[in-house]
Amino acid sequence: MNHFTTFSQYEYVRPDFENAKELIRKSVDKIKNAGTKEAVSKVFKAVNDQQRHLRTMATVAEIRNTIDTTDPFYESEMQCFYENMPLVDLEMQEFQKTVLQSEYLDALKDEYGELYFIRMERLMKLVSKENVENQVEESNLVQLYHKTAAKPVAQFKGEKLNFYGLLKKMQDPDRKIRKDALMAWSDLYQSIADDLNDIYTKLINNRIKQAQVLGFKDYTEMMYLSMERFDYDREDVACYREMIRQFVVPVVAEIYEKQRNRLGIEHLYYYDEDMSSPEAMPYLTEQLRNKCN
Repeated sequence: MNHFTTFSQYEYVRPDFENAKELIRKSVDKIKNAGTKEAVSKVFKAVNDQQRHLRTMATVAEIRNTIDTTDPFYESEMQCFYENMPLVDLEMQEFQKTVLQSEYLDALKDEYGELYFIRMERLMKLVSKENVENQVEESNLVQLYHKTAAKPVAQFKGEKLNFYGLLKKMQDPDRKIRKDALMAWSDLYQSIADDLNDIYTKLINNRIKQAQVLGFKDYTEMMYLSMERFDYDREDVACYREMIRQFVVPVVAEIYEKQRNRLGIEHLYYYDEDMSSPEAMPYLTEQLRNKCN
């Protein structure tokens, strides 16, 4: 087990993807030839442990890449995951098919729960050899989008601030500073709007293509499955949205109106929403973090 006290101390090691795929292939044969439920359970656990490690390392690399998009090491590591994980998933699809056809499936359901295998069977629909290139392209476009958004810096009252820095300024007790920060934030986004729009258009086309390749009606249907929305559909969500519009939005409007009156301002803007009263300071992220330490 990886023992650590802070995330920065968590050890990252690039997984051996070839060994991972080989283990999965061998495990398919072991499941087919297993003579006892104990043997199947042992193989199943070994593959699950390996998958957990792979995805843990992917998460660590992704977080560190997000923290600093200019770090070439973790950018390279993410590229490695983008190219290899779809291939690992193809091997896992064969393993999962074998598990679902095993005579010991009921024993595994007793051990892991039936929902685990319902999830497995449904998510297999998202894996296809014909879609690997599209997956890699999508991942690269998403990474490029985040990198593009993280790059620009604005001069704001003597400081160089990125989007996050400007968002913090939008929590300042001084309303003029909050307003100026919002305008600077908007201008900063406008400076990269064309680049972001270009990337986003490519993402839309890519995702439509993925849905078509995988046999879904549209991208929305594909993402409902990807997000594991097994017990409700888009009609349920449409009903939920309507309930929000009818019952929640009016209450929120009343709350904002009371807040506007407390603040003594003519109109409540986005940069005012964190201010509950003229005397109160917005609760900053740093304060919340300090209280948790």
